[in-house]
Amino acid sequence: MEIIRNLVQSLVIIIILAMFLEMLLPAGEMRTYVKMIMGLLVIIAVVQAVGSIARWSFEEMPAVVTGAGDGRGQLPEILETGRKISARQQELGIEQYRQGLARQVTALVNLNQELPVLDVEVNVESESGKPGFGQIKEIILTVGENPEQAGPEPEGEKLVDNVTPVTVQVGSPGTPDKPGAVNPKAVAGIVGVLTNFYNIKPEQVKIIYN
Repeated sequence: MEIIRNLVQSLVIIIILAMFLEMLLPAGEMRTYVKMIMGLLVIIAVVQAVGSIARWSFEEMPAVVTGAGDGRGQLPEILETGRKISARQQELGIEQYRQGLARQVTALVNLNQELPVLDVEVNVESESGKPGFGQIKEIILTVGENPEQAGPEPEGEKLVDNVTPVTVQVGSPGTPDKPGAVNPKAVAGIVGVLTNFYNIKPEQVKIIYN
Protein backbone atom coordinates (compact mmCIF):
# COMPACT_ATOMS: atom_id res chain seq x y z
CA MET A 1 0.00 0.00 0.00
CA GLU A 2 2.83 2.40 0.89
CA ILE A 3 4.54 1.60 -2.42
CA ILE A 4 1.44 2.53 -4.44
CA ARG A 5 1.04 5.76 -2.47
CA ASN A 6 4.67 6.72 -3.08
CA LEU A 7 4.30 5.91 -6.79
CA VAL A 8 1.24 8.15 -7.15
CA GLN A 9 2.97 10.99 -5.30
CA SER A 10 6.05 10.66 -7.50
CA LEU A 11 3.97 10.69 -10.68
CA VAL A 12 2.05 13.77 -9.50
CA ILE A 13 5.29 15.63 -8.76
CA ILE A 14 6.75 14.68 -12.15
CA ILE A 15 3.59 15.82 -13.99
CA ILE A 16 3.49 19.16 -12.15
CA LEU A 17 7.19 19.73 -12.85
CA ALA A 18 6.66 18.91 -16.54
CA MET A 19 3.78 21.41 -16.80
CA PHE A 20 5.80 24.20 -15.20
CA LEU A 21 8.78 23.54 -17.46
CA GLU A 22 6.51 23.51 -20.51
CA MET A 23 5.07 26.91 -19.52
CA LEU A 24 8.44 28.46 -18.84
CA LEU A 25 10.41 27.12 -21.79
CA PRO A 26 9.97 28.72 -25.23
CA ALA A 27 8.52 26.69 -28.06
CA GLY A 28 11.18 24.67 -29.82
CA GLU A 29 13.33 21.59 -29.57
CA MET A 30 13.98 22.15 -25.87
CA ARG A 31 10.41 21.11 -25.03
CA THR A 32 10.96 17.81 -26.84
CA TYR A 33 14.01 17.03 -24.71
CA VAL A 34 12.14 17.98 -21.55
CA LYS A 35 9.26 15.65 -22.43
CA MET A 36 11.73 12.85 -23.12
CA ILE A 37 13.44 13.34 -19.75
CA MET A 38 10.11 13.46 -17.92
CA GLY A 39 9.06 10.26 -19.69
CA LEU A 40 12.23 8.55 -18.49
CA LEU A 41 11.53 9.72 -14.93
CA VAL A 42 8.03 8.25 -15.12
CA ILE A 43 9.42 4.92 -16.39
CA ILE A 44 12.01 4.84 -13.58
CA ALA A 45 9.36 5.55 -10.94
CA VAL A 46 7.09 2.79 -12.27
CA VAL A 47 9.94 0.27 -12.54
CA GLN A 48 11.02 0.99 -8.96
CA ALA A 49 7.45 0.50 -7.72
CA VAL A 50 7.07 -2.76 -9.66
CA GLY A 51 10.38 -4.01 -8.29
CA SER A 52 9.30 -3.25 -4.74
CA ILE A 53 5.96 -5.02 -5.23
CA ALA A 54 7.74 -8.06 -6.70
CA ARG A 55 9.64 -8.47 -3.44
CA TRP A 56 6.44 -8.83 -1.48
CA SER A 57 5.30 -12.25 -0.45
CA PHE A 58 2.27 -13.85 -2.09
CA GLU A 59 0.21 -13.49 1.10
CA GLU A 60 0.68 -9.73 1.20
CA MET A 61 -0.41 -9.07 -2.42
CA PRO A 62 -4.23 -9.27 -1.78
CA ALA A 63 -3.91 -6.41 0.72
CA VAL A 64 -3.12 -4.03 -2.18
CA VAL A 65 -6.49 -4.73 -3.80
CA THR A 66 -8.80 -5.51 -0.90
CA GLY A 67 -7.30 -3.22 1.73
CA ALA A 68 -6.22 -4.13 5.22
CA GLY A 69 -8.95 -6.73 5.82
CA ASP A 70 -11.91 -4.33 5.60
CA GLY A 71 -13.11 -5.60 2.22
CA ARG A 72 -12.87 -2.21 0.54
CA GLY A 73 -10.41 -1.52 -2.25
CA GLN A 74 -8.13 1.43 -1.47
CA LEU A 75 -6.25 1.64 -4.75
CA PRO A 76 -9.05 3.57 -6.57
CA GLU A 77 -9.26 5.98 -3.64
CA ILE A 78 -5.52 6.65 -3.81
CA LEU A 79 -5.66 7.24 -7.55
CA GLU A 80 -8.64 9.57 -7.17
CA THR A 81 -6.83 11.49 -4.43
CA GLY A 82 -3.79 11.80 -6.67
CA ARG A 83 -5.92 13.19 -9.52
CA LYS A 84 -7.52 15.73 -7.20
CA ILE A 85 -4.15 16.83 -5.85
CA SER A 86 -2.79 17.16 -9.38
CA ALA A 87 -5.79 19.23 -10.52
CA ARG A 88 -5.56 21.50 -7.48
CA GLN A 89 -1.83 22.02 -7.90
CA GLN A 90 -2.39 22.83 -11.58
CA GLU A 91 -5.01 25.46 -10.69
CA LEU A 92 -2.70 27.05 -8.12
CA GLY A 93 0.19 27.01 -10.57
CA ILE A 94 -1.85 28.66 -13.32
CA GLU A 95 -3.10 31.36 -10.93
CA GLN A 96 0.40 32.15 -9.69
CA TYR A 97 1.66 32.18 -13.27
CA ARG A 98 -1.14 34.57 -14.32
CA GLN A 99 -0.45 36.90 -11.39
CA GLY A 100 3.26 36.90 -12.21
CA LEU A 101 2.49 37.88 -15.80
CA ALA A 102 0.20 40.68 -14.56
CA ARG A 103 2.99 42.07 -12.38
CA GLN A 104 5.40 41.85 -15.31
CA VAL A 105 2.98 43.68 -17.62
CA THR A 106 2.46 46.35 -14.95
CA ALA A 107 6.20 46.92 -14.76
CA LEU A 108 6.41 47.24 -18.55
CA VAL A 109 3.54 49.72 -18.90
CA ASN A 110 4.82 51.80 -15.98
CA LEU A 111 7.92 52.55 -18.02
CA ASN A 112 5.70 54.85 -20.07
CA GLN A 113 4.76 57.74 -17.77
CA GLU A 114 2.17 59.01 -20.26
CA LEU A 115 -0.05 55.96 -19.72
CA PRO A 116 -1.69 56.05 -16.25
CA VAL A 117 -2.54 52.38 -15.71
CA LEU A 118 -5.07 51.63 -12.96
CA ASP A 119 -5.33 47.85 -13.31
CA VAL A 120 -3.84 44.99 -15.33
CA GLU A 121 -5.51 41.66 -16.02
CA VAL A 122 -3.92 38.77 -17.93
CA ASN A 123 -5.92 35.79 -19.21
CA VAL A 124 -4.02 32.62 -20.14
CA GLU A 125 -4.98 29.25 -21.59
CA SER A 126 -5.59 27.09 -18.50
CA GLU A 127 -6.67 23.82 -20.16
CA SER A 128 -3.69 21.49 -20.26
CA GLY A 129 -5.15 19.47 -23.12
CA LYS A 130 -5.01 22.38 -25.58
CA PRO A 131 -1.91 23.18 -27.67
CA GLY A 132 -1.63 26.73 -26.34
CA PHE A 133 -1.57 25.71 -22.67
CA GLY A 134 -0.04 28.48 -20.56
CA GLN A 135 0.06 31.02 -23.39
CA ILE A 136 -1.45 34.49 -23.10
CA LYS A 137 -4.98 34.79 -24.47
CA GLU A 138 -5.67 38.42 -23.59
CA ILE A 139 -4.18 41.41 -21.76
CA ILE A 140 -6.63 43.98 -20.39
CA LEU A 141 -5.34 47.39 -19.30
CA THR A 142 -7.55 49.79 -17.37
CA VAL A 143 -6.25 53.33 -17.77
CA GLY A 144 -7.40 56.68 -16.44
CA GLU A 145 -6.95 60.26 -17.51
CA ASN A 146 -3.46 61.62 -17.75
CA PRO A 147 -3.15 64.33 -15.07
CA GLU A 148 -0.85 66.33 -17.36
CA GLN A 149 -3.41 66.34 -20.16
CA ALA A 150 -6.55 66.74 -18.13
CA GLY A 151 -7.66 70.34 -17.74
CA PRO A 152 -7.98 72.13 -14.37
CA GLU A 153 -11.14 71.58 -12.41
CA PRO A 154 -13.49 74.59 -12.67
CA GLU A 155 -14.30 76.31 -9.39
CA GLY A 156 -17.59 75.42 -7.81
CA GLU A 157 -18.02 72.30 -9.93
CA LYS A 158 -18.23 68.92 -8.28
CA LEU A 159 -16.41 65.87 -9.66
CA VAL A 160 -18.63 63.04 -10.84
CA ASP A 161 -17.94 59.91 -8.80
CA ASN A 162 -19.44 57.27 -11.07
CA VAL A 163 -17.93 57.16 -14.55
CA THR A 164 -18.96 54.46 -16.97
CA PRO A 165 -15.86 52.64 -18.28
CA VAL A 166 -15.34 52.64 -22.04
CA THR A 167 -13.76 49.53 -23.54
CA VAL A 168 -11.72 49.92 -26.71
CA GLN A 169 -10.43 46.99 -28.72
CA VAL A 170 -6.95 47.88 -29.93
CA GLY A 171 -6.81 47.80 -33.69
CA SER A 172 -10.54 48.41 -34.15
CA PRO A 173 -11.68 51.58 -35.94
CA GLY A 174 -12.66 54.55 -33.87
CA THR A 175 -11.37 55.95 -30.59
CA PRO A 176 -13.59 57.69 -28.03
CA ASP A 177 -13.30 61.47 -28.18
CA LYS A 178 -12.82 62.10 -24.48
CA PRO A 179 -11.41 65.32 -23.04
CA GLY A 180 -8.22 64.78 -21.11
CA ALA A 181 -7.88 61.19 -22.34
CA VAL A 182 -4.49 59.55 -22.59
CA ASN A 183 -2.31 60.19 -25.59
CA PRO A 184 -3.18 57.72 -28.40
CA LYS A 185 0.51 57.55 -29.29
CA ALA A 186 1.29 56.40 -25.76
CA VAL A 187 -1.37 53.69 -26.05
CA ALA A 188 -0.04 52.54 -29.41
CA GLY A 189 3.50 52.54 -28.01
CA ILE A 190 2.72 50.33 -25.03
CA VAL A 191 0.64 47.99 -27.21
CA GLY A 192 3.66 47.62 -29.48
CA VAL A 193 5.89 46.86 -26.49
CA LEU A 194 3.51 44.17 -25.18
CA THR A 195 2.98 42.52 -28.57
CA ASN A 196 6.70 42.36 -29.24
CA PHE A 197 7.65 41.23 -25.73
CA TYR A 198 5.05 38.45 -25.48
CA ASN A 199 4.77 37.66 -29.20
CA ILE A 200 1.01 38.23 -29.30
CA LYS A 201 -1.32 40.03 -31.69
CA PRO A 202 -2.48 43.63 -31.13
CA GLU A 203 -6.06 42.35 -30.98
CA GLN A 204 -5.13 40.47 -27.79
CA VAL A 205 -4.48 43.75 -25.96
CA LYS A 206 -7.60 45.59 -24.77
CA ILE A 207 -7.68 49.10 -23.32
CA ILE A 208 -10.44 50.15 -20.93
CA TYR A 209 -10.75 53.89 -20.33
CA ASN A 210 -12.11 54.50 -16.85
